[in-house]
Amino acid sequence: MERRVPGSTPPIYLDTVVRVSNLTVAFELKYKTKLLDEYSQGEHFSLKNQGAQDQGKYDFLRDVERLERTVDSGEASVGYAIFLTNDGLYWKHSVRGETVDAEFRLHTGSEKQGTLSWSSKASDGTKRARACPIVLAGRYKLAWKKFSDLDTESSNRIFKYLVVKVGNAT
Repeated sequence: MERRVPGSTPPIYLDTVVRVSNLTVAFELKYKTKLLDEYSQGEHFSLKNQGAQDQGKYDFLRDVERLERTVDSGEASVGYAIFLTNDGLYWKHSVRGETVDAEFRLHTGSEKQGTLSWSSKASDGTKRARACPIVLAGRYKLAWKKFSDLDTESSNRIFKYLVVKVGNAT
């Protein structure tokens, strides 16, 4: 259940917040899927192709920005943005040159910091409700890790996750 950060202007809504003793941890979660309709170890996996990876990347980095604001305000000790997907377009380095979402790429080894914006070639439809640049105070080196492999013939059988930690609390 989403929770509003008290006093945030504009309002900040977080996916979940956990309090343990004097530690408050904020979480933002993303789960994006690529088409998969397979059986693995007796379980049926039926996932839709969500597409719009450019917007998914933007939304994840907006989550990181939101967590920075929450930690900076003292409403959380630390924040974690977590992304799980079976869509390799999120974790693979693009061989395409200039793309509308170049500053939002999330491949392993990329670093995110400062002001991130859409290319001038991005359409109004792509930027709808996402036109504002993302401004990150921190510097984040991205590293995807393997979550699972469904051991099927599908090219979309591998799931990976990305975790971005915001703040220094342990």
